[in-house]
Amino acid sequence: MNWIIKYRLYLVYLGIFSVIFILNCLTHRSIGDDYLYSFMWEGHSMYEPLSENARRISSFSDIAVSTYSYFMTWGGRIVAQALAMFFLWMPRMVFNVAVSLTTVLLVLCVQWIARGGNVTMKLSAKETALIFFCLWAFHANFVGVFIWTDGSCNYLFPMAFLLLFLLPYIRHYMRDGENVEKKWLNWGMFPLGLLAGNSNENTICWIGLFGFFYILWAYRKGKGKTWMLTGFLGLTIGYGLLMLAPGNFLRIVDSGENIQSFHLTQKKSILFWVNIIWQSIMWFYLWKAIWKRKKLQMIAGGGKYLRLALWLVINSWLFNVIMLFSPEFPNRSLFPGLIFCIGAVFLVVHLAEQGNIHIIAKGTSQLSYVLGILYFVISFASTLWWYILDYQYEEQILAQATLLSGKNQVLIITEQPPEQWNYLAGLHLKNYGLANDENKWQNVAFARFHKLKSVKFEK
Repeated sequence: MNWIIKYRLYLVYLGIFSVIFILNCLTHRSIGDDYLYSFMWEGHSMYEPLSENARRISSFSDIAVSTYSYFMTWGGRIVAQALAMFFLWMPRMVFNVAVSLTTVLLVLCVQWIARGGNVTMKLSAKETALIFFCLWAFHANFVGVFIWTDGSCNYLFPMAFLLLFLLPYIRHYMRDGENVEKKWLNWGMFPLGLLAGNSNENTICWIGLFGFFYILWAYRKGKGKTWMLTGFLGLTIGYGLLMLAPGNFLRIVDSGENIQSFHLTQKKSILFWVNIIWQSIMWFYLWKAIWKRKKLQMIAGGGKYLRLALWLVINSWLFNVIMLFSPEFPNRSLFPGLIFCIGAVFLVVHLAEQGNIHIIAKGTSQLSYVLGILYFVISFASTLWWYILDYQYEEQILAQATLLSGKNQVLIITEQPPEQWNYLAGLHLKNYGLANDENKWQNVAFARFHKLKSVKFEK
């Protein structure tokens, strides 16, 4: 059993990889966006059905042309959509492996941030498991980030790019600009900044604003580095492409959005506060840390750790607050705020461990571990069981579609999907996307993909 103790960290990472990998292996191409982005972008609203001449993406040149058309006619998320088009062109297994590895990378990045930007594998297995538990338990749209191909490309992969981008800056801050100079950073930070900048509208605006003032402060103190400028330049260009894409303005006209849409609604307010309550355990931990801040500040580097944690908390709130004034506020847009909240929590956890300080009473912590394990076992078992049933259900539909493919036939689906026990599964179950109306864009995309005349889902 000694080998388990020796390699327990890697076993935990293998467990994280396995959870995401298994659930994705039990998932087919999601109805809606995943079918739509399997085709060349046609230059019209995504809510307008694909034409009869729609053509499947079949090469890297197709991805380049389709991404450019998307940029010019619909939106600026060219990195995310190019990734989605790539994965939807490839066999599903390519995405399954990539999203599982990226989840592991995301957990690693959070741990490195919690160590002040120090990239190391001398990490705690328990802390690793806890970070993944937070991802599993405290996000209301787990499927939209870790299972849905297009959703992962819009949120999970960009967040990994962003955290990798932030690591050198965090390390620079924690070490007062010492031992951060690496030759590859001068040129490597620019493309990484491009990838990070072209991610989510509600995150990069704040990262860029804080980054500008930090770089200005660093140069005034004589601690500025060339890579800080090249990275910020890449971030700025990436964000500029995101926000100033010609397609954004065409999309506003096409979808009927206007400046009047940018107002607070009751639905958005409810979602915002429900999310805070959902993550209340983490916020309670941070609140308790405030009361013990004097003890934490006495630890070497304690003040910097706490200020970095505060910066993460402020960003977490800003990421979500700005969504209150957005035309749309989907659950998955709360993911960046969750990651920064988790980062703040584990910064405090790491600092408290260095000083042997208990933020939460030891008995309470042990009870929380037991309840957390119980919750994960029940919710994952329920989720896995439903995914198996859903996989079998979708296999039957795809088999019918294959039989009718190319015969100009209408596929009528009368069998209902498996009954969902979503709360027992911790809200980790998928929605079935086909509509009753065969002319809906998602139904048409499914029909075009499988070479059917049309498809209807009768409830």
